[in-house]
Amino acid sequence: MAAEKVDVDAIMMEIRNKVREDLSDRKPQSLPLTEGSGSKAELPTSILFSEPLKYLNEHWNGWWVAEEPVSHRPVIGKFIIKAKNFVISTVWKYVLGSYFDRERDFQHYLVRYLNDNARYIDKRDTEVFDHLFKKIDSDIKALNERVDRLFEMAARERIALSDELEDLKRSSQALSQFSQEPPHRSTSQ
Repeated sequence: MAAEKVDVDAIMMEIRNKVREDLSDRKPQSLPLTEGSGSKAELPTSILFSEPLKYLNEHWNGWWVAEEPVSHRPVIGKFIIKAKNFVISTVWKYVLGSYFDRERDFQHYLVRYLNDNARYIDKRDTEVFDHLFKKIDSDIKALNERVDRLFEMAARERIALSDELEDLKRSSQALSQFSQEPPHRSTSQ
């Protein structure tokens, strides 16, 4: 019974092509804020397009915008709102302005750093994944070669043992014929 030989290289190539096709079909839902990513379009990955990083990209700059003051008083409310706006803008501009500018810059660079790291991690993960694929391919190829060698050795051993068995059968038949023959008596005088 002859076993069919499996073409592992063809199967692995088919799997790779299907994975590339699936990845190329996906479209990113939003672009990261960082610059300098190059002209090459990036595929969505688990880190770069994750929800926490997307949230940080969308909300890193809007936290410091003050709410407009409101008043429920119809007549004097306009004066109260103007006074609140004056106090808030004065405090905001002269007392807290430089602090909030530094805080905004810090968050800007922090989000940029997170985006760059996510891009680096995704690139490294892709390289590791490709390396793993290549390693699996080479290991499978080496294993197939070893199995083929062992199969050929087993086939040669089987043939040698069959030949030896045939020799032993012939020897056994010769011995049984020899034992069945009457002994020759020699007459010497």
